[in-house]
Amino acid sequence: MLRPELNVTAPTLFTSEVRFCGICGGAMSSRRLAGDSINRQVCAACGCVQYANPKTIVAAIVICQRNLLVCKRAMPAEPDGWVLPSGYLEVGETLQEGAARETLEETGVAIDSARLELYSIVNMLRLQQITVAFRTELSSLPSIAMGPECVDAKFIPIGALTPESFAWSRSMGDSVATLFEELKSGQFHIHLSTLGLADGSNFVSRRYVITSDPR
Repeated sequence: MLRPELNVTAPTLFTSEVRFCGICGGAMSSRRLAGDSINRQVCAACGCVQYANPKTIVAAIVICQRNLLVCKRAMPAEPDGWVLPSGYLEVGETLQEGAARETLEETGVAIDSARLELYSIVNMLRLQQITVAFRTELSSLPSIAMGPECVDAKFIPIGALTPESFAWSRSMGDSVATLFEELKSGQFHIHLSTLGLADGSNFVSRRYVITSDPR
C-alpha cells in the first residue's frame, strides 16, 4: 500500500501542431470541438481529428554489488552525460518487458522483467513523454555488450557517481541525488515527478512510502 508524502500541483497541457492530414492530405487547423476542453488539430477537408498523446519511455535501474548500470547515448542531439538504459515502449509489451528489452538492446545485460519493482513515474510535458522507471538488483556482475545506440555502457560504483555526471541533471531537480541516497541505504520509495526546465525551475515531486498491505 502507498501513501503520499508530498503534494504536487497539477501540470499544464502542451500539444503539438500537425500541418497536413494523415488521411487525405488536407490542411489541418486548430479549433475547439464541441464538448472538448482544449483545441485539437482538425482537417478542413475530411474532418479527421489529430489527437496529441504522449509517448511512453521505460527505464531500468540495474544495481549489482553497489554498482549502477549506466550508458551514454550516441545521439548527437543529447547532452554528454550518463543515462539509465531506456527507450520507447513497444506495442504488445508490458512496461516491465519494455524496460528489460531496452536494457538488453543498449547494454547487453539481461534482466528478468518479472522481478522489476516500480521506482518512478516522470511527467515530461515539453517533450510530450512519460517515463516509467523500474529497479532490480543482480547477484553477480554480467558482461557488457553495447548496442548501436550507445557509445559507452558500464557498471559504476554508486559512490563514484554524482548528479552532475548525468544528462539533464538540472531539469531533474533532486531526483538523481535522491536515487543515490536510496541506492546506498537500500530504502526505496516510489516517486511521481514533473521534469523541470533546463535551469532546474518548475521541477516538482511527490514520493510514496511503501508500507505493508493490511489485506
